[in-house]
Amino acid sequence: IADSRSTLTLMELAEKAAHLGNSRVIHAAESPTEDAGFSHLENGVMDAGKLQALGWRAATGIDDGLSRTVRILREEN
Repeated sequence: IADSRSTLTLMELAEKAAHLGNSRVIHAAESPTEDAGFSHLENGVMDAGKLQALGWRAATGIDDGLSRTVRILREEN
């Protein structure tokens, strides 16, 4: 779900998650091509406007949410 306080790229999200998991991101392709199945969407930002109009508000920021997710995944393994 989108949260305007936590706008970041997929690469930034991957790097944050990897850092919290004591891992690293390995870039699979330097310049994706159409036949490789990669999206060429740039600056796509998810919009939570409709959810917010219904009263939804993000309760957790991206850093805290990722930290909680990593902690939960570690507990389950």
